[in-house]
Amino acid sequence: MKISKFSLILTVAIILSSTPLAHADDVTVDRATRVEQIKSRWNPIFDQQYSQLIALATKAKLDSKVYKDYKFLLEDFLHVRSVIDAALTSSTSDIEAANAYAEEETGEFMMSIPTFANQVGKIQIITCLKGKNSKKISGITPKCPAGYKKK
Repeated sequence: MKISKFSLILTVAIILSSTPLAHADDVTVDRATRVEQIKSRWNPIFDQQYSQLIALATKAKLDSKVYKDYKFLLEDFLHVRSVIDAALTSSTSDIEAANAYAEEETGEFMMSIPTFANQVGKIQIITCLKGKNSKKISGITPKCPAGYKKK
C-alpha cells in the first residue's frame, strides 16, 4: 500500500514537471487605442471639474483675495490639462505617465475645488448707508467704509 502511494505521487510529479507551464499571452494595445482609453477615462472628470470652477467665477470676483486664489486655481487647472493633452497627442511621450499624472491631478482637484467652493460660499454682500447714498460691500468679512452704517 505504501509503495503504491509513493509510485502514484512520483508518477504525478513526473507528469507535472514535464508539462510546460501555461503563460498568458501579453495583450498589447496600440498607442491610439490606449490614448482613447485614457481620454475616455479622464476627460469627463476634467470637464466636470472645469464646470465647477467656471460656476464659482462670478461669486469669487466679489472678493479680491478670493478672486486671486480663483485665478491661480484656474490657471493651474488649465496648465495641467494642457500638459496631459500635449502628452497624449505627442507620438513620443510616455502615455502611461500622462495617465498617472491625470489620476494624481484629478484627485488633487477633487479635494481643492470643494475647499475653494466653501471659501467662496463665505463671501457676503452688505449694504452700507450714508444719508441718501448707499454702497454694496462684498467680502468674507465685509465692513462699511468710514462714515457709513450697515443697513
